[in-house]
Amino acid sequence: MTGQPICVVGRLKNCEKRRRGVPASEGYAIIMPMEGLEKAKLAVDIMAEHGGADIALLDIRRQTVVADFFVLCSAESTPQLRAIVEHIERDLDARGESPLRSEGKDEGGWVVLDYGDMMVHVFSSDMREYYHLERLCSQATTILRVL
Repeated sequence: MTGQPICVVGRLKNCEKRRRGVPASEGYAIIMPMEGLEKAKLAVDIMAEHGGADIALLDIRRQTVVADFFVLCSAESTPQLRAIVEHIERDLDARGESPLRSEGKDEGGWVVLDYGDMMVHVFSSDMREYYHLERLCSQATTILRVL
């Protein structure tokens, strides 16, 4: 784990948090920060669950210091794009992770959520094709691809 743990104490609502160290019967848990790859895999799951298309998880550690992982997907419509972004933010926030920055929420064609060690890119199909971010990261290691 990197850095100092972030402690969030609160009422347990599900068994998910039990794995973080406290039995559900006690009602409280200390939530440790998620590792970059763990966050990235959760983002992939959320994208897939909400209809994201052409999902890619890229390891970019050898190419840049901007982040360790890029997670990309396409959305078929602006409402779907917004829903994917909202669910990623909500689910990661519930685990004590908030984006450091976000861009593009008002434009609707490409939203970037910067979590420090992981960056989420949710594109409209047209923007994904136009910017072709994978080409810019051609030396990255593809960890996962969901078509």
